[in-house]
Amino acid sequence: MGEAGRMVEGRGGDDVTPAHPRDLEGTSAAQRPRPARVLVVDDQRLFADALVALLASDERIDVVGQAHNGRDAVELAAELCPDVVLMDLYMPLMDGVEATRLIRRASPTPCVLMLSGGDARADLRRATSAGAAGYLSKDMMSSDLVGAVLGIVSVASASPAPLDLDK
Repeated sequence: MGEAGRMVEGRGGDDVTPAHPRDLEGTSAAQRPRPARVLVVDDQRLFADALVALLASDERIDVVGQAHNGRDAVELAAELCPDVVLMDLYMPLMDGVEATRLIRRASPTPCVLMLSGGDARADLRRATSAGAAGYLSKDMMSSDLVGAVLGIVSVASASPAPLDLDK
């Protein structure tokens, strides 16, 4: 863990093409696509640690950092250049909506998936208007979460230009 409760570690690479582990059998490490780089942001440390453990258990995902408030998320997103930011909606210092707005303003590259314990339509509208690519419930199945992360990376990497989430 770094300062202010931030974990920073990871590995670099180029093309992101999520594949199922069984599709990679028999390929060397040099032939495999680089894992999707994910930044986890949630003020509930137990939940954040569980997300990190879940995502890190999938070889198609590289958890490059963890933040516990929106302010740290903005800094880490600029520093680490993740493919995906899993962002809690409600946090201290700066909420997920404002952090998403600032991250997307600084760079259109990271896809932000907003996480919330609720499913209010107003929250969904706020998240997408700030630039979030999606809105996920915290009570979803773990396999669905991994699928959402890999799915948004596949969509973004297939697009010749960064996703324009303002349209």
